[in-house]
Amino acid sequence: MSITVAQRHPSGATRRASHAGAPLSHKQRAEFVEIVKPLIAGGDPDYAWLKDSWHCSSTDLVDYLWLFPNDDCDPYETFPRLRWGARVVYLSADRIDTQATEHAFRHHPGFRIEQPATAERRGSWLSRLVGLGTTVHYFVARKTRLIQPGESTDRFTFDVRLSQKYAPPGDPRGYAVVKRVPTKEDLLQRLIDKHPRADRNAMAQRARKLAEKIFPIFLTREAAFLKLLQRDLPETFRNRVPRLLHMVQDETGKVRELAMNWLRVGGEPIRQIEFARQGAALLHALHEHAGIIHLDLRLDNIVITPTGVSFVDFGSAVRVGEEI
Repeated sequence: MSITVAQRHPSGATRRASHAGAPLSHKQRAEFVEIVKPLIAGGDPDYAWLKDSWHCSSTDLVDYLWLFPNDDCDPYETFPRLRWGARVVYLSADRIDTQATEHAFRHHPGFRIEQPATAERRGSWLSRLVGLGTTVHYFVARKTRLIQPGESTDRFTFDVRLSQKYAPPGDPRGYAVVKRVPTKEDLLQRLIDKHPRADRNAMAQRARKLAEKIFPIFLTREAAFLKLLQRDLPETFRNRVPRLLHMVQDETGKVRELAMNWLRVGGEPIRQIEFARQGAALLHALHEHAGIIHLDLRLDNIVITPTGVSFVDFGSAVRVGEEI
């Protein structure tokens, strides 16, 4: 049996460098998926409408990715292929291979192991005894961060991730969205990446101001707006905007971290005219009932959930008539 070799990523997480499991035929892959699918679907209320792919050459972002031995199973390479909140299911006939791959995903900061490496056996006890049954070793990991550590993007400014710490009681998904003020170090690196020739001392001062003043102000305002939305929106619209679950304030009262319920993207596809109608109705309710103007409505901040078109990210919002 070959040995799985681990190497260290610059961030300190372990990566898989090779795979010990024997390759599986197309028929074996299909058989393994069919064995494990009921076990996965039973613990996920969204499974019926999530985008599912077990063909690893797919270039589309997916909500479920089924991986097998000799696929590219490095967690750093897998991460950008998944939607936020997506799950990875690794399937193998080899226990050691499965445990080694799980180890790599466990030490990636952007994944959370939901089902540790385990085995599912099919066939009668007699057939398994003589080696004729089927044994599938598998684990399940969920993508919990928007971007990988060490990466930066113009789309996401706060540290945003999924966490079970503040999950609403009784929520079948078991996760909340946690939004934090980024660290001075992360902000400085982002500024350096964007302005590589700028003076480092000036960039450090700007990062400190962002971390200590600017970002906390935006997060404090967002927390206040989320409270107002749940108070002032008509009840039929309240589940189409985030609900504040928890917040952490500093000594000055500014919010450094807040938790919201997870408005999971998904549900049945809707026609463009229905998308426009629902979006306009929610926008009207925001303006006329809650007196709030979003000011950052773009596709990144509009999600289609099973309950309808929803808006997220109220950090740039203002009250009607407010002077900024």
